[in-house]
Amino acid sequence: MPIETLVEEIKQLISISGFFQANFWGILGSVAGLAGLFISWLSFRYNIPKVQVESTLLVTPPPEIVTRSQGKSLAELENQLIPYELEISVRNKRGGSGSIDKPMLVIKTPVKKHWWNPSKKIEVPPITERPEMERVSETRWNTWIERHGRSFNLGGGEKIDDRLEYLIRRPENVHLIVNNYERLRYFIQYRDNRGKLHHDRIKKNFPKE
Repeated sequence: MPIETLVEEIKQLISISGFFQANFWGILGSVAGLAGLFISWLSFRYNIPKVQVESTLLVTPPPEIVTRSQGKSLAELENQLIPYELEISVRNKRGGSGSIDKPMLVIKTPVKKHWWNPSKKIEVPPITERPEMERVSETRWNTWIERHGRSFNLGGGEKIDDRLEYLIRRPENVHLIVNNYERLRYFIQYRDNRGKLHHDRIKKNFPKE
């Protein structure tokens, strides 16, 4: 390497070194500022709630309810009820508090989607309130509505295990279920804390004894 080139590179190194020495605190402040912004972004992201359904297990109606209702007319099914129960686990995977709607149960028939033979589905909301009674004397009762809330509310990192109840009341829906019972598919439908609609299939189910 020519001596002139070596001298020039040494001058450049000295110049760069002098720049860093002269602006050390400014550079250090800029780096600290960027690190602070990055930490703030991580904290902000962690505190945005992320509530998700972790697992579902559907308890289907007892077989005897289904078999005794098969083949009946709509008029005969007027007072027949079909119960379902959903065991569900919900977790908030981040630090901020959040909530999701208690999911709707969606029941689909296996009918092929054609214009002359469309597939059908039943959407059933969970039971979130029920009447309660308490006897206060021989002739008087107190009555009130017990409300359980329409959503799951979770703190940071919290998990909730619950059992939701669903009831099929309309005769046409009862008729559809009992006559397609072995081939039905089950789903849950809900919106998360960001407003995104989820439509998840329930893969595990067993009949109630």
